Amino acid sequence: RGFTLDLRLRGEGDGSPLVQSIDAYRTYFEQRASFWEFIAFGKRRFLCGDEETGNTFDSSIGRRITESRSSPAFVDELRSARTRLESLSRGVWDVKHDAGGLYDLDIVAAAAGGGRAVSDPLERFAPLVAEGLVEEKEYDLLDRAHRLYYLIEHAASHHGLRYPPLPERVQFFEGYLGALLAPLLPGDGTFSERLARTKRSVREVFDRFCERLGERG
Repeated sequence: RGFTLDLRLRGEGDGSPLVQSIDAYRTYFEQRASFWEFIAFGKRRFLCGDEETGNTFDSSIGRRITESRSSPAFVDELRSARTRLESLSRGVWDVKHDAGGLYDLDIVAAAAGGGRAVSDPLERFAPLVAEGLVEEKEYDLLDRAHRLYYLIEHAASHHGLRYPPLPERVQFFEGYLGALLAPLLPGDGTFSERLARTKRSVREVFDRFCERLGERG
């Protein structure tokens, strides 16, 4: 499968080389990288090429991301970035932008930063558990919520359904997703009510993560 890349979005813009050395990346992250770039590169992963170079890049950038977490401004920027994304929410059915949605999970996973880059964000939560920034029971919640959110979007996309649903389709989604994903949403109430409870719980974990991170800054 091929992908179209917008090369104008590289760190130094149109005036920079298409390929940078690891030292150039290291300097860029030390001197000029924005918060968003730290978050974006926290989700990096090795695809192909020289594995030794990939490992060197991973460890170098990962170490810089981990170091950036010690800045007192990091948690403030993290919260501010999440608030801006949340302003795009389309309501309780929005599992990406809404409080407690996928962006909560992605930002926490990206903030882990160090170590070998992985494609599954949940693999990046493990070091945070070891550091005491995320508890084991919180990890279990993040695991369940992550699978739930992606399955919701996948189910809608697979069937060509608009998501979040239009008002006239809410009842259908309540029944369809409620039956399909019941094991991931235990408890009483409609599907949307249980989804809202899950997102509230994820947001609580996100807030506690920020508090713990701030205490170590």
